[in-house]
Parts: sequence; C-alpha cells; structure tokens
Amino acid sequence: MKKFVLTLILLANTLLFAQWYADITNPHVYKTITNPPTLGLHLKRVAIMPEGYYTSNELADHITTYFVNTGRIEVVDREHLYQILKEQNLSISGRIDKDSAVKLGKLLGATALITVNVYTEEYKKERKREEFKSKDKVRIKYIARLNGYLKFSVKTIDLQTGKIFSAKIFEINDYLEKYKYNEKPDFPDYHILKDRMYKKAIEGISTLFMPWNQTISFVFYNSKKCGMKEAYRFIKVKDYNSALEKSFKVLDCLKNSGANTKYLSRGYYNIGICYFLLGDYSKARDYFSKAYTIKDYSTYKDAIQKVNLTEQTEIAFSNYLKEESNTHKIVEEEQNPKPEQKETDNDEDIVKKLRKLKTLYEQGLITEEEYKEKKKEILNSL
Repeated sequence: MKKFVLTLILLANTLLFAQWYADITNPHVYKTITNPPTLGLHLKRVAIMPEGYYTSNELADHITTYFVNTGRIEVVDREHLYQILKEQNLSISGRIDKDSAVKLGKLLGATALITVNVYTEEYKKERKREEFKSKDKVRIKYIARLNGYLKFSVKTIDLQTGKIFSAKIFEINDYLEKYKYNEKPDFPDYHILKDRMYKKAIEGISTLFMPWNQTISFVFYNSKKCGMKEAYRFIKVKDYNSALEKSFKVLDCLKNSGANTKYLSRGYYNIGICYFLLGDYSKARDYFSKAYTIKDYSTYKDAIQKVNLTEQTEIAFSNYLKEESNTHKIVEEEQNPKPEQKETDNDEDIVKKLRKLKTLYEQGLITEEEYKEKKKEILNSL
C-alpha cells in the first residue's frame, strides 16, 4: 500500500514538473489592460499636504511633480495652500471638520485634499560572504548589501463633503548589492536606492487616483505537433485571425491522428488564446474550459480566471470613462451656462396679437401713438 501511495505521489510530481517545464519553455503572449483608479474618483484639481517631518515633505513633492507631469491632475501651489490655511485659522494636520473642508475646497477650487505622512524611512548596511570550492581552491565572494524600508500613509479628503475618501498605508522594502571576489566592495549608493523606493511609492499612489496598466500573459504551446509552430508565427506578427484559422486545423489534425490528451488539451487551449487576443472572451472561456475538462492543468484554470479579470476590468474602465465624460460635461455646463433663450411667438400668435391690437385702436380704447408703439414691439419679436 505504501509503495502504491509513493508511486502516485511520484507520478503526480512528475506530471506537475512536466507541465511547469512546458510552461517555461514555450513562448508567452501578452495583453495590456487598463484599470480605472482604485478609488474610482474623477479628480481634476487637488491640494497635496505633508503631515509630519522632512521626509513627508519630500514625498509630497515627488507626488506633486508626478501629477503635474502627467497632465491629468492639477495641483494647488503648496504656498497658496498654507496661506489659505493660515488666513482661515485651519490646522495643517489635515484633521479639519466638514464645514472647514467645504470652505477650503471653495477657496482652493479643489475637489480633494491629499495628505502624506511618512512614518519610517531607514537604510541598513549588511555584509555577507559566500565560499565556492573549485579544484581544491576556495573562492570567496564578498557582498555589500544596502537594505531600505519606507512606510507611509496617504489620506484623501473630499473637499465637498468633508468625508475621508480613503486612508491607505504603504510599505516598501528594497535593496541594492555590490560584490567582489577576494576583496570587500564598497556599499551601493544610498541615493540610488532612495530614488528606486520613491519611484515604487509613486507607482503605488498613482493607482489610487489615475488609470493604471496591467499585463496579462499566457503561455502558447508551439511544439512541432500538427503545425502548432506555424500558428505561433501568426501570433508573433499579430495576425490573430490567421492564427485562429491555423489553430483549428491543428486541432483537427490532433483529433484525426489520435494524439494523446496532453496535446489535445493544448490544441483547445491555443484556440482559446486566439479568441482572447481577438477580444471574444466568451469563446475564449469555452475553449479554455474544454482544455481543462480534458486535462485539469492549473494553466488552463488560470487562463479562465485571466479572461474573467480582463473582461471585468475592461467593463469597469469603460464605465469610468463614461462617468468622467459626464462629469466634464456637467462641470463645463456649470462654468459656461448657455444664455437664456427668449421665448418667441409663432406666426399665428403674432397675427392674432396684431388683429387684437387693431381692434382696440379702432374701438378707441388706445391712442394712435400707443397703437404704433405696440405694433412695432410685436413686429420686432419676429
């Protein structure tokens, strides 16, 4: 019994290794999808304020520069912000009440206040050594490592209601290494590591307020079996329709040649890839599911989840763009209201008024001067 169980375990591990090896030795195809901002907000003008000490100011400056350079979000000048806060006797801690927040929003013309607070920014040096033996010789590798850690919070306050949109804490760990053999190297440049960490911080923060890209990847099986490689050649030049047509021929060949379930499942899977790249997510799911029914590989199951993620993300981003368009339209109408149009009478109404006016004149109810003046007024309305 133990031998049987051991055999099953070895077989399972062998199959997993074979699938893993196939996934890393076959080429991958990629698709970039755009996500809406995590907060789902449509911010056009914000104020950014540091809480805390020097490092908070520095990170706030980096965020301001990034927002300004993208051109998507306008940022209130920091000195102007402080001046307004001082004039209104408001705390610069960001903890302002609802009425003060609304008042600040009107004075700044901003829709949100973003506060940044750096809790920890530290760098630690570490030395290590590794020994390598070769032909009775010992070679020593000396490593100088600089570790960095950054922890900070970003809070977003709605300056129309005074409510907090979100409060998020970020933690970033990174390091740089230098090494030499048989002598100790200098430590890496602290400024390079600091810039890398701040870049990662900005990347994380930007996803809260701006659309961000995500890359989805799939392995494409291109063995020589039934011409899979030819299908991949079309994929490489982005001729997805030809790749789909060739992949169907590959599947027919696999069926007719009595290929084993491994290759048959790959045939269905490759067709799913083609449909995915063509944007037909329903058919892509169908063929990935057929592949998974034949062989329950995690690659096929993950592919279904990636299709669902892509479809949901594209719908969410499309809705975000529609909301943004409507928001811009409303703001534009508020800033540039259309001039009121005077109601004009149609021809029939004007004729009736003129006849009535003449009757009043003939009956002596109005003077000739009043008649001419009123007649002129009615005719001018044409």
